[in-house]
Amino acid sequence: MEAEAALLELKSSNNSAAGHRFYSLIPHRPQFIVDLVKNRRILIEKIDLCQVRYHFSCCFALDFVLLQMLQDMLTVNELTNWNVRASIEAKYRALKCHIKTLDDSTSEFKTIVDLIQSSTDE
Repeated sequence: MEAEAALLELKSSNNSAAGHRFYSLIPHRPQFIVDLVKNRRILIEKIDLCQVRYHFSCCFALDFVLLQMLQDMLTVNELTNWNVRASIEAKYRALKCHIKTLDDSTSEFKTIVDLIQSSTDE
């Protein structure tokens, strides 16, 4: 992100110090160091690469969440012997979690009721 910010600064201001900052953040072999003030095409390519890397890292995080969800589903199914009618309690136990009813006089119960009602009000 910081490297991309340096490139965007260089693009908008032609400040060569931003180019030096970019190369200090992402070191290059000497033969690949280009004057980015004079070579706009390579500057744009480097900005694009930074943005692709950012989008890839976001997708990777999303893929990790989906993978974790699939692993949890598999765990639940294996520990409940693939019983599609397994109780909610059994599924929570398979995930090493627990669920319990709340006393309707508690503030936590009232908060949850308020949240549900506010999300269904039109």
